[in-house]
Amino acid sequence: MTAIVANGGQPSVNGLVKPKVDTFSYRFLTLSNGLRALVISDPEADKGAASCDVNCGSLSDPDDFLGLAHFLEHMLFYSSAKYPVEDEYSKFITDHGGHTNAYTSAENTNYQFDINWEHLEPALDRFAQFFIAPLISADGVDREINAVDSENGKNLQLDMWRQLQLSKHTSNKAHPWSKFSTGNLETLGHAPRAKGLDIREAVVAFHQRHYSANIMKVVVMGRQSLDELEAMVRSKFEAVSNTGLSKPEFSSDVFLPEHRSQVLKVVPVKEGHSIDFMVELTEEGKQHVPEIGAIIFRYLAMLEQEGIQKSIYDEVEALQRLRFDYRDKMSPFAYTTALSSAMQTYPDEDLLLALYHVPQEYDPESIKAALKEMSVDKVRVMWASKTLADEAQDTEPWYGTKFSLAPIPEEWVRIWKQASQPHTDCAAAESQEEGPRLHLPKPNPFVPTDLSLKTEEASTFVASGIVGPQLIEDQPGVLNLWHRCDLTFPTPKAVALIDFQTPEAYASPEAAVCTRLYVKLVADALNELAYPADLAGLVYGVTNSQAGFQVALSGYNHKLPVLLEAVLKQLSGLEVKADRFSLMVEQLKKEYSNIKYSQPYSWVMYRRELLLNFKRWQVAEYAEVIDTITPQYLEAFLSTRLFSRCFVEIMCVGNVAQGEARAMASLVTGMLKDVGAKHVLPSQMRDMRTIRVPAGDTTLLEEPGPNPENKNSAISIMYQVGPDELRTNALLQLLVHMSKRDAFNTLRTQQQLGYIVALFNNHELGIHHIEFVIQSTSHCVSSLCTRVEAFVHQLCTELLPPRCGLAPAAKAPTGKGAVNAPAPEAAAPTDANGGAGALEPYSDREFRKAVEELVKSKLEKPKRLGELATRWWNEIKFCTLEFARQEREAEVLRTLSPTDLIEFANTMLLLPETRRKAVVAAHAADGAAAESTGSDAVQQACAPGDGHSVQMVEDISEYKRSCDVWPNVGAYHSSKRKQRELAEKKAKPQ
Repeated sequence: MTAIVANGGQPSVNGLVKPKVDTFSYRFLTLSNGLRALVISDPEADKGAASCDVNCGSLSDPDDFLGLAHFLEHMLFYSSAKYPVEDEYSKFITDHGGHTNAYTSAENTNYQFDINWEHLEPALDRFAQFFIAPLISADGVDREINAVDSENGKNLQLDMWRQLQLSKHTSNKAHPWSKFSTGNLETLGHAPRAKGLDIREAVVAFHQRHYSANIMKVVVMGRQSLDELEAMVRSKFEAVSNTGLSKPEFSSDVFLPEHRSQVLKVVPVKEGHSIDFMVELTEEGKQHVPEIGAIIFRYLAMLEQEGIQKSIYDEVEALQRLRFDYRDKMSPFAYTTALSSAMQTYPDEDLLLALYHVPQEYDPESIKAALKEMSVDKVRVMWASKTLADEAQDTEPWYGTKFSLAPIPEEWVRIWKQASQPHTDCAAAESQEEGPRLHLPKPNPFVPTDLSLKTEEASTFVASGIVGPQLIEDQPGVLNLWHRCDLTFPTPKAVALIDFQTPEAYASPEAAVCTRLYVKLVADALNELAYPADLAGLVYGVTNSQAGFQVALSGYNHKLPVLLEAVLKQLSGLEVKADRFSLMVEQLKKEYSNIKYSQPYSWVMYRRELLLNFKRWQVAEYAEVIDTITPQYLEAFLSTRLFSRCFVEIMCVGNVAQGEARAMASLVTGMLKDVGAKHVLPSQMRDMRTIRVPAGDTTLLEEPGPNPENKNSAISIMYQVGPDELRTNALLQLLVHMSKRDAFNTLRTQQQLGYIVALFNNHELGIHHIEFVIQSTSHCVSSLCTRVEAFVHQLCTELLPPRCGLAPAAKAPTGKGAVNAPAPEAAAPTDANGGAGALEPYSDREFRKAVEELVKSKLEKPKRLGELATRWWNEIKFCTLEFARQEREAEVLRTLSPTDLIEFANTMLLLPETRRKAVVAAHAADGAAAESTGSDAVQQACAPGDGHSVQMVEDISEYKRSCDVWPNVGAYHSSKRKQRELAEKKAKPQ
């Protein structure tokens, strides 16, 4: 085996083994109430974060309240005795640059947040109240049941959730794992009330019984010192009650002997076939399930017979140790979440090693014992295919999944047991028609041995003061090479991104499908390399785009050129084999067909992209032409069209010298020379454009949801802002920062429109917009549109002005959009200390605070090389080249006035004559959210009583042909740069 140079880790407090590059300080604590905590000090942290893991999950749900653990997770976000104002916790976190989340699993419930680091202590105080004295209001309970029901509703057509619940349904009924755990309106509302049970009392009792300090693990991370962090944790969490609760223990008899050796046949929502050995089947593969099982059991038999060799273990251990020592930084949010969960399982000293799966001991007996458990007698097979509909006569009650359950056919068992027998002669095994020859992994060719850092070259970039990569090769129509030797993250890693721009790649739907097939066939041919490369810390991807395709490589720089050579070899010499071609076509057909089974909110966002992107073929068009493409057609496309002309943009950053970057670029240009590619002409260069949504009238695309079985309606409401520009971006981001929490609280928490409610800023090819996205099982499209319109009016007239130091402009309109729940109250005038009801006029203090918090978030440093590389690559891809974007936008933010923001909000969101509003809506086919397409109610909801009409989109392509387009954002920025350069030249003394 190849030797690997790796550090053995560094010991820390309590024997905790740390990665070589880890600069954090750690301290474990045990509070007086038995709560175990870990504090982590990072002197460079931009964010503080915390997570609390409670060793109680859905397995503890009482039979009368299925989903109660999950429901309690929702309820704790509302309020507490110390902070009784509803939504106080989430609002405080959001206002100070952070975000929150939580999840419930079978045995754990995990809560987490992050925030700008200096606000960690007050945020932690609010967070700790979840576990000390939460207020569980009856009104909140009634509302949040709807949110949980909506969350469950969004999962009903997802195969992952359906098959998980089916596996539970067919398990040991006496085990709590067999129960439904998400919860819905029936299990948390109707059924308990019919029995005279009180849901609020149940929630309170569950919290008191199961949320005990001694089964909680807390992790807090921040810029503060360990002593300061320890003081925070002790002061905030020692009030958590310790009831002496024992750690929940559950038996392992989820599947009894009678539940094993069974085949579970399932009718999925999506097209395709799979068998739960984690194998995706082709149309041919579904005819050979016994043979596929035989290959798996043959391999297990080989492992049992030959054993896991010590040399293989040593390589795996060394590679994992290498990954551990040179790990990429996780965000504080993700790191604290992972650690609090891991603390429930692993001892302190092994905590970080366990997190990165570093093996600690070669134990062949344990390996053998595990292999013996993977026997034919103990296997359960889940076979999913729409072709099984005639056999699947049973129905799972919670998701309505059609299935059948039967013993595995005797012939399958015979074949699999024969395959499980040890063979001393591999050739004899082949002669028995048992399939392909199997073998243990060979030595990994991608293991790095040079882990040195190029500190001298990296220091020259730092000394120069230049931000971002430099253009070191500029061959018009042929090549742009960007490079930066950067050790912001002092690890022996690099990122190489290669964008192949070919005019023919997206010239027609047929060309786009051919390019996609080409990319899939290349990835398929590289499959054998992908696994060892990934084990050795190298990752690659080949993806198609609207202008060609892109190759992305990252990992240890030593073997990055080796991986690049392998990828380029396939790109230039791909052999289109008939069997692999058929397989890729089959996969693409399923991909095109299955888009209609995506979540309705994803569907409306996809349709919004189609509406805005001037040159974007539709999936329906791909599906229409794919059958016309043969292997011969694809070969002709690849040999005569795809590479007839090609321009390549390359960026190499990280621990990579300029000479190495040039060498990799030479590999690429050499490959293009081999395939006969010519340079791209100026008129053929990539020109991505976005539709300019007409001002005044509202553009409306409404249609039935693509899946008639899905009972969710969904909307995307978009207010187009304009091209990427620093001041506009700053105003847009500030507006969303000051509005998104109100949108969530009003539309989701109070009005309960649905589980998925979001307000965010987005862009299409560099043209920015504000977007609302909502999915609902309880409200139809017209109701959703009306309520968003009412919220926008209230935001601009009542909510934003007081926060900007201005009096409210007017009351929001009453009517359908304002029913059931009020929006947040407008801020009252405050005194100098922020006291409500004082005589001082409205203050802009909240506006100034919002600016500073957004600046802090914007200036947050990237956590890993890949994040930094993506940031720079986006500037190159869109030709904006604002490599210091964060700093420049932060400067602009600090120049904005409250009046600037109000005027921007009114222009973009409120005033009908100036706003560019487009609505994409998908109607639910059935249920409470159903509504007919083309109804007057939807049109009235999109432009209610403002004297402006609605422009209906009957055909997306026709609509786009009737619209103006925005300038190409790259050309827009290039023009601005030239104007600045000219102005600077004129300003210089002659």
